Amino acid sequence: DSVHAMQPNMGQGGCMAIEDSYQLALELDKAWEESSSNVKPIDVVSSLKRYESARRLRVAAIHGMARMAAAMASTYKPYIGEGLGPLSFLMKLRIPHPGIVGARFVIDRVMPLMLSWVLGGNSSNLEGRSLCCRLSDKANDQLGRWFED
Repeated sequence: DSVHAMQPNMGQGGCMAIEDSYQLALELDKAWEESSSNVKPIDVVSSLKRYESARRLRVAAIHGMARMAAAMASTYKPYIGEGLGPLSFLMKLRIPHPGIVGARFVIDRVMPLMLSWVLGGNSSNLEGRSLCCRLSDKANDQLGRWFED
């Protein structure tokens, strides 16, 4: 899957694996170019450290969001009174849990920004490329261009 285990709640395990491999390829290519221009051995250790540094923040954020999604899915209580024993009659009133109301308010404002960042991935490295694949695209015509990086 990837270098780091991911909760399956956001479907990001495969995405992280692809992003990891892309970043690792960039770092190893950079090391190859540096070694060939300086006639020195390839510094794989430095490449791996740069790779880890470049991926740390994004992986930690995505991992944290996936863990939060798992916690929310397993502890979800939509109404006040659920699990309150003698006060469980409140459940019949279907009063929304204040945490749900507050979370919905925050999510409505933050989610579009968060999802654009999550789904954006390595967008800075992909500038100038097509945002989507079309059926009219032919891999054999464009394959060289796609693998330029």
